[in-house]
Amino acid sequence: MVSRILSARLACAAVMAISIAPVRPASAETKSFVVDWLTLAMHSEDGDCPGGENPGIEDMFRGIFKGMGYEPDKIEELMVLYNGGSGAGPIPGIVVYRGRIDGKPVNVYDNPTSVPDPNIHTVAGRYSPGFDLDNKAEPGSFEDPETREKGIDNQFYRAMGCIHSHRATPPHRAGYWSYAWDAGKSVVRAWLITVTGDDLSRDGKVTVTFNRGMSRVIRDANSQAQRDQTFKIDPDPRTQSSFRGQIKDGVVTIEPGELHMITGGAYLPLQWDMQRAHLRLKLKPDGSAEGVLGGYQPWLQLFYMYGIGGYGMEGMIGVNIPGTYYALRKLADANPDPKTGQNMSISAAYKIEAVPAFTIPPSQKSAAAGR
Repeated sequence: MVSRILSARLACAAVMAISIAPVRPASAETKSFVVDWLTLAMHSEDGDCPGGENPGIEDMFRGIFKGMGYEPDKIEELMVLYNGGSGAGPIPGIVVYRGRIDGKPVNVYDNPTSVPDPNIHTVAGRYSPGFDLDNKAEPGSFEDPETREKGIDNQFYRAMGCIHSHRATPPHRAGYWSYAWDAGKSVVRAWLITVTGDDLSRDGKVTVTFNRGMSRVIRDANSQAQRDQTFKIDPDPRTQSSFRGQIKDGVVTIEPGELHMITGGAYLPLQWDMQRAHLRLKLKPDGSAEGVLGGYQPWLQLFYMYGIGGYGMEGMIGVNIPGTYYALRKLADANPDPKTGQNMSISAAYKIEAVPAFTIPPSQKSAAAGR
């Protein structure tokens, strides 16, 4: 009798355990990743800047002073005071307020058109990672060095790729973008990518979501993102984007759509509003993922990333900020303003590296969702 009662109780407990367990479709498989690196996609090579690389910091300052009408002797006097940045003297004030509106000095970073276009050098090379966003193989467009697809649109790289701190050939990363993402990774909330499908080891349809986590990335002993961290997903709809896609031969792609994200970190765009977003993400045997994200972004958002850096961006990174404004405006290739005809978005592509992670949906208080 006792044994029958005990058996009945054990059976009841088993049924209750099953009833309260998280319900998940038996056929669904989910893998989540946290972005460890995100850098502007580029493929620098000898001869891809017909005018040469843009001047370094000191030569850039000399050119600025010459454009303001300073005599050669005065320019060298100022550069002696500058002394490689260790004793800037009057230079910051001159550089910051070199703009002129109605003959009065203005902050050039707030008013980039208050100086003439310095016509910074831009890329004219053959290769760039990315996507053919407009399905047009225009003359002079890039070719993806890996997929060999032609008609690649990455005008953001074209605008910035002749600045020394923005040059690199894969697998190397450009100095500025390596610094920007590495610094941002310590202060911004994690970027999460989740891929869901019937069987991710086989070809088929998938759903891909981009989310922001509620916490920052924890680094391992090599200063990389720690694998297998758990992140609760931020419920803010401005940080959630979902795409239909497919997996083929271990590579995930998506149907073009809109991607939105808020970073809030220095040295990066504070907000990402990407139209016709494309993704090519390779799922690697070690559980990590890498690939390319591309689409059209408002070029003013990208300019703001540089403009907010002000004198530090020019004096430490070597980016001519008014020159950047003019280059982005000239090379913008989408979303024309109906009144002026000026394109308000520019094509861009980014290299992504990610490591496996666990995610918890906003409404779920326990039990991390799949990796």
